[in-house]
Amino acid sequence: MDNTSPASLQQVWQLYDLQNEFILALGKRSWTRKFKEQVREKVGIMARLLSKVREHSYGYIGGEDVLQAIEEIQGDVKRRIDDL
Repeated sequence: MDNTSPASLQQVWQLYDLQNEFILALGKRSWTRKFKEQVREKVGIMARLLSKVREHSYGYIGGEDVLQAIEEIQGDVKRRIDDL
């Protein structure tokens, strides 16, 4: 895949799945240490995935808005991890 082609649908769906997991995680009142570590690992996966998708979707109409919204949720999760 070159830099002018859109990200694969699989990558985009993975981002949405992680986003949904993070939204649910943010709704939990308390996190166990194990859950926190699992979420921290998924934040790393999401960061790598966001980088790949951003690289391949640069310039596509609406792509940046979607990625920005996903990054905001990722930021919320990172802050929650740091606060625990």
